[in-house]
Amino acid sequence: MAEYRSITISGPVATGTTTAAKTLAQQLNLEYHSAGEFFRQYMKSHNIPLPNKEEIPDDVERSLDQELTTLLKSNKLLVIDGLYTGCRGWPLCRVFCKRYASRHKG
Repeated sequence: MAEYRSITISGPVATGTTTAAKTLAQQLNLEYHSAGEFFRQYMKSHNIPLPNKEEIPDDVERSLDQELTTLLKSNKLLVIDGLYTGCRGWPLCRVFCKRYASRHKG
């Protein structure tokens, strides 16, 4: 059996990805990161209404993407959830292992 390194969960807004990711991180005692939580905090601190995500500067999105990519490449055991952390259009859980990556569409 392959040893996992990190897990990403993605899917459309309000489909339970955050609940699943938090529960998984808690059950496996792993570090948890949420792209959505970052964006909600950013928008709140910059007075951007939630429906106006397009007002977030591209460099902020690129910076978060780079940060999450760096985390995934590290040896940390973690769970990340966010709209685009897996694949756009359907819920996806991706487990990154030391030797290979497996996918499960659900």
